[in-house]
Amino acid sequence: MSSIGSEDRPFIFRVNDNGTGPVLLIQVCQERGWKEYEGTKSGDSAWSVPADEYWNLWWKSTGFSLSHYKQQKIWQFNNHIPSGSALCRKDNLWRYLKCMKNIFGTSLFGFSPDSYNLPLEYTKLAAECSHDTDVGEKSIWICKPVGQSQGKGISLISQIGELVY
Repeated sequence: MSSIGSEDRPFIFRVNDNGTGPVLLIQVCQERGWKEYEGTKSGDSAWSVPADEYWNLWWKSTGFSLSHYKQQKIWQFNNHIPSGSALCRKDNLWRYLKCMKNIFGTSLFGFSPDSYNLPLEYTKLAAECSHDTDVGEKSIWICKPVGQSQGKGISLISQIGELVY
C-alpha cells in the first residue's frame, strides 16, 4: 500500500473550506506539483483512506477546532498550532519572556527589548520615556495593536505624546 504524497499518490493541499485563499500560496503549491483538494470522491475504491481525509496540507485563515487536531492523521499538516496564540500573540509572548527573564536572568533572556502592555502598563512606559528624555537619549518605540496581525497597525513613536491606541 502506498502512502499519500508518495510517487504514485500526489501531495494534496487544501485552502480554507471553499478553495479561496492567498493567491501566492496556491501558486507556490501548484508550482511544486501539488494537487488542489477537490472535495470528496465517491465510489473510488483506489483511495486507501476516506475521501474527506485525503489531503496532506490544509491551510486556513481561521483556526481549527480541537477535535480537528485529535482526528488529524500522521500524514496531514496544517498552518495552525493548537493554543498557538499563547506564543504567537505579541502580548502573550512578551509576558512569557518577561517571566523567563525573572526566573533565569538576563544572561539567557536579555535578548528581547522592553515591552509594555497598554493601557495596563501606560505609567511604566511614560516613566521610561521621561527617563530617556532626562538623560538625553532618543528612543524609538514600536507600537503594535493586540488585535491585528501581518504588520497591520504598527507604528513607530519617539515621544509618549505620539502614542495613539
